[in-house]
Amino acid sequence: AFLVAFSFLYWVIPLAFWGQTPGMVWAGIVARNLDDGPLAFGQTARRWLGALLSLALLGLPGLGALRGRSLADWMSGSRTLPVEPAATEPQPA
Repeated sequence: AFLVAFSFLYWVIPLAFWGQTPGMVWAGIVARNLDDGPLAFGQTARRWLGALLSLALLGLPGLGALRGRSLADWMSGSRTLPVEPAATEPQPA
């Protein structure tokens, strides 16, 4: 029960507020809905359920990620994209 609660807090809360988990920040990716907007809380919960389902099925649904979207993406109506580097303004010389 502790692991399920921890995984929910680790996965759903950061995705709902910032669009990234700490692991996604490290990997340089962000989760967005199909319209490139931020994820809603319900979408993040469905992503978490999709990840648990993939884990329960020994990762076999992860093969769908080879085509661009994983089971978690499909269930939540979202996609995972690389983070775009922040534009930096040139410093005056």
